[in-house]
Formats: sequence, structure tokens, C-alpha cells
Amino acid sequence: MSIKISEPTVKEKIKNVQVPSNSYFNLEAIRWALCSKQVRETPLRSSELLVLISLARRSRNGFCWPSIQELCRETRLNRQTIEGRDKEKKGCISSLVRLGLIKIKRELGCRTTYELVENLW
Repeated sequence: MSIKISEPTVKEKIKNVQVPSNSYFNLEAIRWALCSKQVRETPLRSSELLVLISLARRSRNGFCWPSIQELCRETRLNRQTIEGRDKEKKGCISSLVRLGLIKIKRELGCRTTYELVENLW
């Protein structure tokens, strides 16, 4: 007689993540970035998904303020991939805006505010 042990699903793994006390993780937003129908049906490159997960991880009530340098460090992507090389070569951020997954608000002298789309919650 053999006993078959099933592997936990991605949702179960995420649900059981232990978060360090000095970090902030928005697990609901991360679940959305990984599992929602809206994101699954959007044609994303792997680098775009990685940036979206990084933004979701940092979000508070759908908003976050990471610098490009922080996104580079966390995702291991270079600045050109995240921001874009020039007007013709769009980066991950521009693609996520174009696809309607995030919104950007830039204020003079302040950090850029990223907003995850409102209908995710």
C-alpha cells in the first residue's frame, strides 16, 4: 500500500508565507498579480510580471512608491528594462500602464506613485 502526498498549490503556498516582522508584504495584491483572471488573460512578458509582483508586494491600499533603483534591486532587472531605453523601446512600467494594470502619478519633486488597478480588490 502506498500513500500519495499531493503538492500544495501556488495559492496554498502563498497563503502560508511567513512574513518577516520588519517587512511589509501585501499578500492579497501578490495573489492578484499571480492568480487573478484579469492578469492571467493579459499578455505579459516575464519581466513585466516580475515588476507587477514587486509593485503588488509593496502596495498599501493599492498604492506604492518604490524608486526605479529599488525595483531594479528587487527584480534583478536593469533600469532600461524597467523604464525603457527610449521612446520607441517601452519598458515594463510603460507596458503595465498601457495594459491597464497600473496607473502612474508623477509630482514635481516627489516620488512617483504607482497605483494598482482599482478593480483588483
